[in-house]
Amino acid sequence: FTSTTGADEFVYTGKEVLVAWNNGVTGTATVTVTSVKNAQNRTGDAVMAAIPTGGFVVFGQFNNSDGWLAADGNIDIVSSGAGAADIDYAVLTLF
Repeated sequence: FTSTTGADEFVYTGKEVLVAWNNGVTGTATVTVTSVKNAQNRTGDAVMAAIPTGGFVVFGQFNNSDGWLAADGNIDIVSSGAGAADIDYAVLTLF
């Protein structure tokens, strides 16, 4: 799916890998996997990556929901920066 240049999300089952690809020409984009308070009281967005034009990053496997699962049962992701509108995502489910 293509980034909405803001908050996106995907359904969590415990077997996901997220691929983010900057397919445009407008510049670098930062993709952040938004975290939530976990059992050790960690907060903050611990997973973020700057993706240059033509580059991609793989996040995951998200096999532990602690610290990642939002209240609605999804994992939230945000893209920002000059190339944010050029980010495409693929969520792969591992078996």
